[in-house]
Amino acid sequence: MAGRLNFCSRFILLLAILSCGVPFVAGSVAVYGISTTGASPYGEQFCVTYSVPGQSGELFNQVAANFTSPDIRVIAIGGDSGFSGATAAMIEQAVWDGKILIIYPPSTEKFSDSLPLVTNGTTTLGETVTLSGPDNALSKNVFSGLGTRFNTTSSSMERISAIPKAGTITLLKYSNGEPALAYRKYGNGYVAEWTMKTPATSLSGVDTNIITARLITALQPPASTTPATTATTIIPTTVNPLVTATTSITPVPAVTTTPSTGNITIQSNPLGAQVFVDGIYRGVTPIELSGLSPGYHAIKMTMEGRYDYDGSAYVVSGERVTSFGSLPLQEKTPSAITPVATTTPAGDSGNPITSPVVLAAAIGSISAAIGAFATIYTHKVKDKKE
Repeated sequence: MAGRLNFCSRFILLLAILSCGVPFVAGSVAVYGISTTGASPYGEQFCVTYSVPGQSGELFNQVAANFTSPDIRVIAIGGDSGFSGATAAMIEQAVWDGKILIIYPPSTEKFSDSLPLVTNGTTTLGETVTLSGPDNALSKNVFSGLGTRFNTTSSSMERISAIPKAGTITLLKYSNGEPALAYRKYGNGYVAEWTMKTPATSLSGVDTNIITARLITALQPPASTTPATTATTIIPTTVNPLVTATTSITPVPAVTTTPSTGNITIQSNPLGAQVFVDGIYRGVTPIELSGLSPGYHAIKMTMEGRYDYDGSAYVVSGERVTSFGSLPLQEKTPSAITPVATTTPAGDSGNPITSPVVLAAAIGSISAAIGAFATIYTHKVKDKKE
């Protein structure tokens, strides 16, 4: 089976590479679960270099290293969550190092720290989706010519109800104010998250691929940069059409200081859970903690009558991250049956002969006497022989 998967993975990747015309381009995309034919759904400026079907989580695990290669600029994940947590961690590290991740549910179930949103269950779609900040310069460019209000195709479509983390920018929101599309900086890269499984078919009257492509273009850095070699350097006018162009002379700082600790916001469902970070009690949810060292920290939440939450959070220097845990109700177990104590019938309580205690004592005395007699007799027989 492993040999077949290995062959299939190579065959799929070979088709993807050949369909691009060139092995790698500045806009190379690696895709899991989004239907492609070699051309990116995000436009001609991007090319799908690797593509894995959305129900092939094991295959995704095998080729995850290709998704994180230096030539890949964008990773798009929209299939099921059948891949491993190790693969998700590898993708998160690649984003931290500078890549852009576009992600859709249910793949979001395997990610946590990098996501801009905290999942809060599922609800039905509202009737409209609107721009969260229509006057924002980035929103104006991303949605130029597309409008500011879009209808959902069906009221029965499901979406993910979510809460933005600190530092998250919401671009599209539902009628109840919850985000439909949001992004957040993660390390040196970005993560853009849709809260609908198939936005291309969930929204009518708008090409959601154009929205995603414009957002990617706005977030990715210029194709090449020249390192500073003198005390001052001229910052060239940016080639990114979605960022306001500026030209200035900026001195190179002598010393760059980076905060040595980070902050974390811990939330739970329901609220009021006791919080332990690395085994130390820190209070009850919701709670904000600061001064934590960078890296992974164990998060435990407890509440009477509910199962404990055990997880972890990755703290980033100078940033605030959010950890969210759900504590389900414990199942009620049947009450223990108390055994009924055996009592001696009242009619026998006055008869010492029939009392179990007296009988046990008598039997014990007789046994002890027999043992003592046997010992004395043995010694006497031995003395006579000698």
